[in-house]
Amino acid sequence: MTFMLIPVKSLNSSKSRLSSCLSPIERRDFTLAMLKDIISSGLKSGRIIEILVISYDTTVLKIAKQFGAKILKEKSQNGLNNAIKSGIELCLKRKAESVIIHPVDIPLATSEDLIRIVDLKESPGVIIIPSKGFDGTTIMMLSPPHIIPTKYGKNSFIKHIREALKKGIYPQILNLPNLSLDIDNPQDFLLLTRRGMNNYTRKFFEECKSHQSIANQGSRSL
Repeated sequence: MTFMLIPVKSLNSSKSRLSSCLSPIERRDFTLAMLKDIISSGLKSGRIIEILVISYDTTVLKIAKQFGAKILKEKSQNGLNNAIKSGIELCLKRKAESVIIHPVDIPLATSEDLIRIVDLKESPGVIIIPSKGFDGTTIMMLSPPHIIPTKYGKNSFIKHIREALKKGIYPQILNLPNLSLDIDNPQDFLLLTRRGMNNYTRKFFEECKSHQSIANQGSRSL
């Protein structure tokens, strides 16, 4: 059984590096749009038994539940890796055999992308999707869910490879264009506007009053 785990920061601190081109309300709405798209893609894939959203933010959890995900409220805000660890513990209690870790700022994953990842799984096994610069990690699949600790943060791509090798596992590295783009800064945001976005993220752009200033800001930053 494959689960998907989506860790989400509190909305008041989410996507702070986009503050030069998005207002606090727009950053909130952008995060929620990405979350809705990720849940929708996971459900549509037909390969994922349960989607678990973990967050300290009650609005995030409310939206996640409305869209068909299970929820886990963080006891405190102790960082991404600690949130993932708590989520994995719950997945194991629910008999998950593998887990896809899908941060909320990777908005372009389609159901077909997720199907491809699940269909490649091995147990024990680790699948890593690197960020576009091959320095970070976007999405991972772990079989079983606790096969390695997560090391999201600076140079996480290399750190995750090392953790897998410590276990005698040669990780599968998938360079998938849709999944390599994590939205951290205005440059990433501009790249997103040039991609075929999923439903809720596209609607956010269509309705966002700052759309033109986003594009202008991003152009100056490139």
